[in-house]
Amino acid sequence: RCCENIGTTDNAITKAFNHLTGIYVTQIGNQFSFIHDSIQEIVGYHFGRDNIDLILKYMSCSFIWSKITVSKAKKNDDLCIEVGEEDYQMLAQRMYRDIKDKDTNQLFDVFKNKSVSYAPFVKTFMDIVKGLKCDELEKLFDVCQVSMGEIKIKEESMSNYTDIIMNVTWDVGNGRCYNISIITWIIYNGHAEMLTTLLKYVKGKDQLLKKIFTDLNRSEE
Repeated sequence: RCCENIGTTDNAITKAFNHLTGIYVTQIGNQFSFIHDSIQEIVGYHFGRDNIDLILKYMSCSFIWSKITVSKAKKNDDLCIEVGEEDYQMLAQRMYRDIKDKDTNQLFDVFKNKSVSYAPFVKTFMDIVKGLKCDELEKLFDVCQVSMGEIKIKEESMSNYTDIIMNVTWDVGNGRCYNISIITWIIYNGHAEMLTTLLKYVKGKDQLLKKIFTDLNRSEE
C-alpha cells in the first residue's frame, strides 16, 4: 500500500532506501530515519493526507499531536493534516492509547493540541471513555508521580503556576516531583470543553469523583 506496486519486495524497498542513505535518510541498525525533521514533516504531510489510518497507527506521539488537526483553524505555514469527521474514531482511539500509558511527555504532546477540545471530537472520545470498564476508567484518571528530570518539556512551556496545577511535592532523594494526571494537563492547557464533559460524566460516580479531586487537592508534602 505504501508503494506504487503492491508487489514490491522488502529487499527492493531496502535497496531503494540504501540509495537514499546519506542524502535523505540515515540508517541505524535495521531502521531508516529521515536526516532532517523538515523532510519527515513534508513526506508525512503528503503521505498522511491519503493514508491517515497508517499515520495514526505508526507515527510518533509527538508527530501526530503537533501535525494533526480536527478543526478548520490552522496556520498557513503549518503542514497540518486535517482529520475528517469520518476518522475521528481512529484519532480518538490513538488519543486513548497515548494517554493511558501515563507517559508524561506523551500527555504533554496530546493536550497541547487545541483540537482535542473541538466539541464533535470530544463527543467521539467520550464514547470511548463511556465504553471503559470500571477498572480501566479508574486507571485512566490515576496519578503518577515523576521527577522534573523525567519531564522533557521546554522550560518556556512551564509557566509560573505550573507548581499549583501539577501539584508539586518534594522528595528528599529526588528533589521536586509532580503528581501528573490527565485532569492536570486538561486544566493546564485550558481544554474547557473536555474538562466539562469529563466531569459531567463522572458526576454520578462518587468514588471516582472523590479520587479525582483528592488527587488534585493533595497537599504538599
